[in-house]
Order: sequence, then C-alpha cells, then structure tokens
Amino acid sequence: MPDALTLPAPGSHGVPTVAHLFALYQAEYLPAKALTTRYQQARMMLAMEREFGALPLAALTPAFLRGWRDTLTRRYRPGTVRYYMATLSAVLSVAVRDYEWLPANPLGKVKKPPEPPSRVRFLTVEERQRLVHACQQSHTPALYVLVMLALGTGARKRELLHLRWRDVDFERGLLRLEQTKNGQPRGVPVPRLVLAILQEWWETRRLKVEWVFPSITGHQPLDCSAAWERAVQRAGLANFRFHDLRHTCASYLAMSGASLRDIAEVLGHKTLAMSAKYAHLTQAHTAQVVERAAQLLLEP
Repeated sequence: MPDALTLPAPGSHGVPTVAHLFALYQAEYLPAKALTTRYQQARMMLAMEREFGALPLAALTPAFLRGWRDTLTRRYRPGTVRYYMATLSAVLSVAVRDYEWLPANPLGKVKKPPEPPSRVRFLTVEERQRLVHACQQSHTPALYVLVMLALGTGARKRELLHLRWRDVDFERGLLRLEQTKNGQPRGVPVPRLVLAILQEWWETRRLKVEWVFPSITGHQPLDCSAAWERAVQRAGLANFRFHDLRHTCASYLAMSGASLRDIAEVLGHKTLAMSAKYAHLTQAHTAQVVERAAQLLLEP
C-alpha cells in the first residue's frame, strides 16, 4: 500500500472516493502493465476523474454507470466505449478483490456496446508495390526501412520504433522486441531480403545513437507520422493505416500456407483465437493438404 500522504484523502466519514481509488490503482497496479496500456488507462482515468472523481465509490451504482455508458456512446465509437468500461472495471475489481470497499463490481450489471467487427485490410501486390515505391521516394529515408520491417515481421509500429541496435541479431536474423503490447519480450525472425535492407541501414547509422530509427536529435525514437501519411497518399491507398502492414504480413503468411499457430507465433498473439481472423485465408492451403492426404489414403 502506498503512503497515504501521496493519495487524495477519502471523502466524508472516511469513505473512499473514485479519485482515491484511481490514485491507488495508478501507484500500485498500473506500473506492472505494458507501456501502451499504462498510457491509455491513465488518460482514461484522468477523464473519468474529472467527471465523477469526487463521488464516493458507493455512488457508482449500475444505474449511474448505465447513464455514463450512454453519455460515452454519444461521444465515441463502440470500441472506445468498451475500452473506457474495461479500464473502469479493472479498477473497480481492485476495490472489490483487494480492499473490500465494494461488495461486487457494479459494471458487471452494465451491458457493453457490441464489439465492432474485426477489421482486416491488407495490401494487394499492386498496392504493396506502390507503397514501397512511395516510401523509397520519401524525404524520410527511415520510412522505407521501417515499412519493409513491418511487412516482413508483422511487428507493431511502436515495437519497431523502440528498437535499439542491441536488439538486432544480424547473425541469427532476429529482432528482440522489448516494447510489446502484452509486456512480454519476444524474438521475431527477419526475412533475408529485409535483413539485407536493415544491414544497409546499419551501415549509415550515426555513431553513439542507440535507436534503429532515431529522431533528429538521436535522443528518442523517430516520429514518422507525417512522412507515413504522405507516402500513403502518394501511393493512392484508401482506408489504410500503419497497423494494416501487420495485417498484410499475417495475411500473406496465411496465403503462403502458414498455420494459425505459425501466425500467432510470428505476431506474438497469446491465443489462437486472436489469429482466427486470418483463418479464411488458409482455406486454399488446407484444401491442398486434404487433397494430398486423400490421394495417399483413398486412391488405389
């Protein structure tokens, strides 16, 4: 338990307030989560604290929370509303489980908006060629290397931008990703073609700069957002985000015969269910496997 002096004082009669619980959660529980999760949950807790942080925890009844959900629904998309609710639910679970400040989690009786349909947008061969050419023409040379790494490994943008040269194993052809979404480091194989591009990039590196993709000062990772947007526009791509490079990698893996387990291993998915969105792309390969087995088993 953190020093009580660092936390907001409870409300009247010593009853913990929402702000008090948020402060405790951020001090005791949030540091153990992945960096991206810490940032997102802290941002959402700040917004909730402004709205109802002064209330005692007992005021967060299912009826109150349904009204809060409905207000969020008018402002945000369903996915964002679900994230707000999941964040608050995690905090309230601490109040129930670890401190017994609530008898039960009131959000358990509040229905979440429907989960948005899974989005899988991947590049066609022609689109990929246009995008790669646009990145090669960019005034930000790192963009081409970054995009090729994303296409070849399926790693997330944040994972790649936080790469340091010490995380690159040229001999084994591996990247060690430290800043992952689930907080668990993992190794990712790099295709030979992409590894050669990365090797050329290494030869142009600035000495004593640890980042693979450094900012101008070299003290932090590159911000490539503007260069990326220009490249996407130049390539004439509609409805395409950087994260879709990850979908493209997974989709091409599936179409090349990779199993869902293979895809989960490359992308760092914790469960096969997370890779199930690519299952339809493996069907052609599965049909070929079944046909070959039938020839062995059934033909005279």
